[in-house]
Amino acid sequence: MNFIQKLVGLTLILWLNVSFSFATNSCVSVFKESFVIKQEELIQQALKEKPSRFSEIISSQRITLKFLGTNTQGQVIIFRPNGLLWSYGFKSARPSWKSLQDVIPGASTPQGDPRYFIFLAGPSVAKLFHFEIQESSEGSILLAPNAELLKITAHSLHQRLTEKGQDGLAYLPKKADFLKIGESFQMSLSAEAPFKVFFPYEDSHPQLTFHEVSYHLGPILFPTKIHERSHQIDLAYEKVIKKIKERKLPHADLVILSLIMIRESENDSGNGNLQSTLAHFRQHFGMVSYKEIAQRIGEAHLKLLAEPLQSLTHPQMSPIEVVIRRIEDIFDIKALTNKTSPKFAYPLKPLSIPNTKLIRQAYKEFIQTELGALLHEENFDPSNRQTPISATSQLLQTFDQRLQEINDAFK
Repeated sequence: MNFIQKLVGLTLILWLNVSFSFATNSCVSVFKESFVIKQEELIQQALKEKPSRFSEIISSQRITLKFLGTNTQGQVIIFRPNGLLWSYGFKSARPSWKSLQDVIPGASTPQGDPRYFIFLAGPSVAKLFHFEIQESSEGSILLAPNAELLKITAHSLHQRLTEKGQDGLAYLPKKADFLKIGESFQMSLSAEAPFKVFFPYEDSHPQLTFHEVSYHLGPILFPTKIHERSHQIDLAYEKVIKKIKERKLPHADLVILSLIMIRESENDSGNGNLQSTLAHFRQHFGMVSYKEIAQRIGEAHLKLLAEPLQSLTHPQMSPIEVVIRRIEDIFDIKALTNKTSPKFAYPLKPLSIPNTKLIRQAYKEFIQTELGALLHEENFDPSNRQTPISATSQLLQTFDQRLQEINDAFK
């Protein structure tokens, strides 16, 4: 998430106190009286807990939120005590911790701001996805859908959209605990129709749930073609990995593991940072349309938004090219690319792999023969190539319409 730190120098975010009214009384009325009482008890209990509960925290700032469980409607309950911020935002000392998923050197898992989905979607669409904000005497409560409620909502919305002849949904956060390296990649590939991408959603963890709600639910709103393109790249990685296994290349296990770690990082940071950056723009500009945001942001900020989209979809390359470039970067070789070839937003080398002249030559020949053949079979249409800036501008120009389609589908 190094790109987030760039915003500090650019002084984009002025941390406005944007608030949403969710008709608090009507929200409370949907709960049984016994639950309302239980919720207040949970708040009191949370206020008594000591910060030592978050023993894995690596930031100098403590976690600002409390996880209170799930209510009877299938919403996770996130509590922000009075006097604490929803998030420390882009500050380098934002609350974060090391998790099993932080496999890239220097990475950490930030708490985030669970209101990101609301900023991204707007209050009306957010409420359709069961996001609510309530106020209590002790602080604020944010309700968000758990994995099961989100699944039910997504299937219903997909059907409504397709019945109207519009693009359905392609991304679904799916219930999962902490995953080992490779498991989120396999989960994405295992997506069942109508979805193209499954993404892990830990909805019952006292730390990770904040992060999940903040960064990984919003991509369900993204245009279908973003996730279709991401899925095509996942499949390209799978094809190349299969070829590496078949050829029994030197240090194949390490190379395969490195490629999986790279793609998992791309999917994680691409989806999460695209959502959070769009949400920050929306919050900063007072919830104006995305078309207006496109007119008001400068080139530097557009590039900033393009980075996570590039990480996720690499619009300037074909799917097989993406994997070829990653292998070339791992071994510092040029097999099928040259100085004019597109570059990655995030150069990643998660593992130290022996890199002798013989090993480099073996992978260079593999790329030129086996992967060159895959590249030929792919027959990628050059007219489908886009610069990351062009793809990002297109997203900003069309995202309002997508949100309106989703809003109308629920009527």
